[in-house]
Amino acid sequence: MGSRSRVFMVLALAACRPGGDAARNSLLEADRVFARQSQIHRLDAWLDAVGDSGVVLRLNGAATRGPAGVQDRLAPLFADSTYTLTWEPLYADVSASGELGYTVGLSQSGHRGPSGQPEVNAAKYVTVWRKRADGTWRVALQAEVGGQ
Repeated sequence: MGSRSRVFMVLALAACRPGGDAARNSLLEADRVFARQSQIHRLDAWLDAVGDSGVVLRLNGAATRGPAGVQDRLAPLFADSTYTLTWEPLYADVSASGELGYTVGLSQSGHRGPSGQPEVNAAKYVTVWRKRADGTWRVALQAEVGGQ
């Protein structure tokens, strides 16, 4: 491959992702902020993040869509004051248009069992994000994809 071809390939690959690392870092930060907000605001953070049309899939339940579905599915979990949910994104990628992206990471959820001992479940997750006109990211699909 000639040097002109290599230069063209580098430029073409760079054009695939406007913002490249900046776009991925922005999405990783959006996921981290969502995780922190979930610790503070619990269910309200989820209702805000999914907006009007986001879908949430849990391993042991049906898909839920939008605020009413998320409320029905997650409210019983967050009603338990001992329930915890934490996660950390490990990887993100953003489409060439910059309008869609996804994060992949590890999560832990748990509560105190009948014996008073913590019961913790570890899982992997994938979240598909949609960028709104104002530049903020909202959850299009959040799914648990299995244990560690």
